[in-house]
Amino acid sequence: MKQRLGIAISLLGNPDFLILDEPINGLDPEGVYEMRKMLKVLNRENGTTILIASHILSELYKLATDYAIIDGGRLIDEFSKETLERACSSGVQITVEPEYLQDAKKLIGSRYPDVQCEVVSNQSLRLHEKINPADINQFLVENKVRVCGLGTNEEDIEKFFVEKLSGGQAV
Repeated sequence: MKQRLGIAISLLGNPDFLILDEPINGLDPEGVYEMRKMLKVLNRENGTTILIASHILSELYKLATDYAIIDGGRLIDEFSKETLERACSSGVQITVEPEYLQDAKKLIGSRYPDVQCEVVSNQSLRLHEKINPADINQFLVENKVRVCGLGTNEEDIEKFFVEKLSGGQAV
């Protein structure tokens, strides 16, 4: 009840900008749902800009359009929901010998022109769509690209944020 009362008080005067720190902390599932619904209405119908500080990433994903990662008072990164979705989307990770990377990227672009192909490292590519890894493997091998590994890429949001906090290092 204290959490709900605090938020209710902050809404007095219909603010243009609202700052909330862990607004769903201590709420039951129904309260979380109602809070999310209310914040969406405030933003969309009233035009209220809402800054939420929270560690509950799954809940932020349901609400936020833009993200900032702050660690120890230092801004680590800022990005849009679209960037987050691309980074965590299902897709295929392809690892080739480094000297074949550019050939693999060109070949994939020619076969799948509508699929985003991102260079992840000096020997890895990430396709941001689900394509049968066996088909890609066969296509690349037939075109003389030495494939070292294939796998599906389905990062979760928490892993994405932890990697950002650790400077891009897998944890």
